[in-house]
Amino acid sequence: MKFLKQLLFRRQEEELFGSISGYSDVKWILQRALQSKESVHILLTGTPARFLKAIEREYSSNSYFALASGSTGAGMINYCFQNQHRLLLIDEIEDLGQAAQSTLLSLLQDGYLVETKVSKTRRIEFTCSVIATCNSTKKLKERLLSRFAIIEMRAYNMEEFTRVTLDVLKDHALAEYISVYIL
Repeated sequence: MKFLKQLLFRRQEEELFGSISGYSDVKWILQRALQSKESVHILLTGTPARFLKAIEREYSSNSYFALASGSTGAGMINYCFQNQHRLLLIDEIEDLGQAAQSTLLSLLQDGYLVETKVSKTRRIEFTCSVIATCNSTKKLKERLLSRFAIIEMRAYNMEEFTRVTLDVLKDHALAEYISVYIL
C-alpha cells in the first residue's frame, strides 16, 4: 500500500511539474505543501524556475497569482478579502510595499487577513497557503521572512542546463549548439 501511495505521489508530481527539469527535492516539498490541509508558507529564492506558473495552471480555480512588481499591494490584499482562495502565489515578493508586507504578515502568522485604514477596518480568517518567489530577501521584513520555509534555489550547472535546453528545444537542429555555446 505504501508503495502504491508513493507511486501515485510521483505521478502527480510529474503531471504538475513535468515541464520543469531537475529540482526533485523542491517538487516533493511543494507537492506535500499543496496536499496539506494546514497553511504552509514557502519562499523560493534565487532562480525559482516556473514553479508558480505550474501551480497556478493546476490549481486555477483555487489560487490567485500576483506579480508583486506589476500590481499594487492594496489591490492584491483587496482581492484576497473578496476571494478567499486556498493558495496565494506571489512572484517577486521583494517588490511588495511595506504596508502590504505588514498586512500579509498577519495572514502568515495566524491565518487572519487584517487591514486598518482611516475609513475602514476589515478582518477575515481563512486557510491560505502562500508560495512566493524572490531574487533577493534584502527588501523583505525579517518578521515576514520568519513565517516562511525558505528554499534557496540554485542555478542549473552546465550539465543540467544542457539537459534542460535539449528537453525544451527537443529536435530543433540548433539545440545542442545552443545548449553548449550560448553560456
